[in-house]
Amino acid sequence: MKAEHRKELQTNSLADYLGRTAESLKNGQTLSIIVVLLAVVLLGSWAWSKFRSSGQSSDAQLWTKLDVAINQEQLEQFAEANPGTTQARTARFELARYYIQQGAEKLGNPHQHKEGVKDLMKARALYQDLAPLCRSEPLLQQEALMGIARAEESLVGAADPTNAKQPAGSIDKAITYYEELAQKYPESFQGKAAKQRAQDLKANKQQIERFYTGLNQAAK
Repeated sequence: MKAEHRKELQTNSLADYLGRTAESLKNGQTLSIIVVLLAVVLLGSWAWSKFRSSGQSSDAQLWTKLDVAINQEQLEQFAEANPGTTQARTARFELARYYIQQGAEKLGNPHQHKEGVKDLMKARALYQDLAPLCRSEPLLQQEALMGIARAEESLVGAADPTNAKQPAGSIDKAITYYEELAQKYPESFQGKAAKQRAQDLKANKQQIERFYTGLNQAAK
């Protein structure tokens, strides 16, 4: 087939197709196309709305479940069952607050000293995990960094329950943690308090170390 004839056939086919398309539009098929497109848009909008409302409902349910978690065991179970959620992170913050408070209260009690050390170590571990998750939320990250430093300081002179030859806390590490908080948030209340505490620990390191060591040994 010659090239001229082939080109002529293609031109005729294109013209025929365009003619049929124009004729179909004249016959009212444009309205049908618009109706179909509108239906697709509405269906997509409905599906997105349904998906969004479902997500919001699920989110609300998690908050409700968190509200009824009244002790550390329930909070731990909730956090484990809902990893990666804001609600699970909130539960872990509540656990860290609980453990650091309980640990500090038990530390000087001979009958509860070992439990106190364990609680403080749990609080420190929780705050260490939480701190990187709150970079975009300064108040929470400051709490986590301060919690790490406070737990570390309180554990000075205590033995690690899993390894009696290993100290549970270190003054030098506590200073490092306080300074990290002070450097990241120098103008905040927590940042200023951390800076002052780091300076106090440096200036009175030996006395403070002896205090915590004596406290922990006396409670054993």
